[in-house]
Amino acid sequence: MQLPPTIKSQTKGSIPKPPKTKAEIPESLEITLFSRLLAIHGEGIKRLLTTQYRMHATIMHFPSQELYNGSLIAASSVAERLLCTSLPYPVTKTEDTSIPLLFIDTQGGLFPEDPSPPTPGTKSPTSESKSNTLEARVVATHVHALITAGVHPEDIGVLTPYSAQVSLITKLLRGTYPAVEVNTVDSFQGREKEAVVFSLVRSNDKNEVGFLKDERRVNVAVTRPRCHLCVVGDAETVGQGGKGGFLGRWIGWLESAEGVEVRYADVGEVLAGWAGGIEVDGED
Repeated sequence: MQLPPTIKSQTKGSIPKPPKTKAEIPESLEITLFSRLLAIHGEGIKRLLTTQYRMHATIMHFPSQELYNGSLIAASSVAERLLCTSLPYPVTKTEDTSIPLLFIDTQGGLFPEDPSPPTPGTKSPTSESKSNTLEARVVATHVHALITAGVHPEDIGVLTPYSAQVSLITKLLRGTYPAVEVNTVDSFQGREKEAVVFSLVRSNDKNEVGFLKDERRVNVAVTRPRCHLCVVGDAETVGQGGKGGFLGRWIGWLESAEGVEVRYADVGEVLAGWAGGIEVDGED
């Protein structure tokens, strides 16, 4: 249940030009090597490694139940790890560092994604990407809280499906916390951090979820942290956009599961906090 490879083609010599539309992308590029081998040789060649040694049991729970038939087990050495007790340096016990999984709901419509005006002639890779300015501020504020409690910046990762959101959050953090890694989910696959903040970005009246439709992308993002996962996003857009499917079940689980703390972002507090001088980008 990992993402397929990222293909970067050049346009010179005999190397074929990259496809211009999704319809031109060969289906094979969406199929991972493991999936291809299973299709050819059958389930008999598969062995699932059921004990995982990375993440707190609560972080593991939904991916295990939804994608691996409930067969994953958290090793005893990691099952209860927390930021305030499990790092090799002191971290203050706070409402953030003492919980494994936090969902900050931006409450449909209050934190809308940024408009995407047409940009004719623009070749920037972020020109058609999505961003959410208010949500980015919520993310930066949470990162600030973790670091204030003692978590080292290099142990924190911020992930999002959209390169435009990566650029926005990077700009917010780089002045004060340049060691915090901000990246797309696809680029971060195969790695881990002690704490991960996952910015969903999408919040719109049409309940469009874009890149989040691929359950593998969510799976990769939520299984990167060791001690703490914070999901920031609009439960209404994401839940309704994936109604009856994986995303709907995931949002439902985040809102009701034991061990998951749910908070509701307040636009007034976010704006007042920044106006009052929360210094995460080197400026008031």
